[in-house]
Amino acid sequence: HPQTMPHVVRFLLLLMVTSSIARRPATTNWNQIQRLGPNEPVSISVALKQRNLDTLTRMAEQVSDPKSLTYGNYLSLEELRELIGSKHVNTVRSFLLKNGATSVDVTQTDDHLEVQIPAGVLPL
Repeated sequence: HPQTMPHVVRFLLLLMVTSSIARRPATTNWNQIQRLGPNEPVSISVALKQRNLDTLTRMAEQVSDPKSLTYGNYLSLEELRELIGSKHVNTVRSFLLKNGATSVDVTQTDDHLEVQIPAGVLPL
C-alpha cells in the first residue's frame, strides 16, 4: 500500500543499519570518538524481494545438467532481470530520493539499491 511505504522503507533502513552493526565482531579495541554529524554520508544496501525464485532454481538446475535439453543455455542479463527483478524498484527509489537520499543506484537485476543518505535522515 502506498500509504505504508514510508513506514516499510524506514523499517528496512533501520533493520539494515541495526543488523549491520550487530554483525560486527565484538572487540574491546574500539573507541567511540564521536557520533556521525547529520550531514555525514552513509552507504546503505537495500535488497528488494526477488520474484520467481522457484523458477530460477529449476532453470539453474537444468542448465547445469548435461542430460537436460537446456544444458548450457544460460539466461541473459535482460532475461534474469525480467525473471527476478522487483516490480517496486522505481517506487522505492523515488521514495528514497524524495526523503533525503542523495543518490540511489539500482543494480542491473533490479533487486538491489545502493543508497547514499545523510546520517541525520536515518531513523536512529
